[in-house]
Amino acid sequence: MRVHCQSKAASEILQALGLAHLMTPDRTQADLVVTHAPRPDAESPNTLTLSPRTVEDTFDDILRVAEALGEPARGLDLVVRLRGRLHAAQDFVNPYLDGPAVLILDSLDPLRLPGLWVPQLVERAGGQFPWNPTSAAHEAGAAAGPQMAYRTAGEAVTISPTQAEMHRPEFVVFALVGQSLEEARDAVREVTAQSWFQSLPAVHKGQVAIIAGDTLATPGPGLVEAFEFLVGFLNGREELIPEGLRDARIA
Repeated sequence: MRVHCQSKAASEILQALGLAHLMTPDRTQADLVVTHAPRPDAESPNTLTLSPRTVEDTFDDILRVAEALGEPARGLDLVVRLRGRLHAAQDFVNPYLDGPAVLILDSLDPLRLPGLWVPQLVERAGGQFPWNPTSAAHEAGAAAGPQMAYRTAGEAVTISPTQAEMHRPEFVVFALVGQSLEEARDAVREVTAQSWFQSLPAVHKGQVAIIAGDTLATPGPGLVEAFEFLVGFLNGREELIPEGLRDARIA
């Protein structure tokens, strides 16, 4: 079988499944097209459209892709390993504390905060995301503790500098969508020099970081690594931060 991936997340899923050799850049030669869409239309027989909104959705997508490729065991093995890493990291989070406000920006003009799975990751890592908080899914009760998997957030939102200051974030993460780490480092300089930003508790505490934007924006297996970064960063557990993200702190 030949597979054409129309999103970075789809490519990451195939790579994590050990099936990258099935990928083809030519859609006309593909037996299966895997794509992502916020609201999928009716799928054609050879198209698999993924529309994740939560971390759990991304795990389900891995299983769907593996099933479509006739490799369900590979999918289950990968999801078990990813869930194990997620739960191992979450063991370092104190569920009884009200966590600090965490400002994550995925665009600078205007200032934009991510939604969907990102607020869920922040809250599960021990932080608060008051600009775009999660809410309990229908019939999930309070969705507290282990039930946090059933909390969801809305789409990305734009804010003003005044709104950014309002919740006095103790941590700031720049994760600019579509930009490499080096591109993002150049882009944030104008914002970090502004008075509103310099007034944030995160700056005074040296708790500002910058990561490649796709780390949080890509709904694939890499979200577990992003979660490990957040747990380590927010809880002072540097040993939990994946090696490729350990130089993220910029102030």
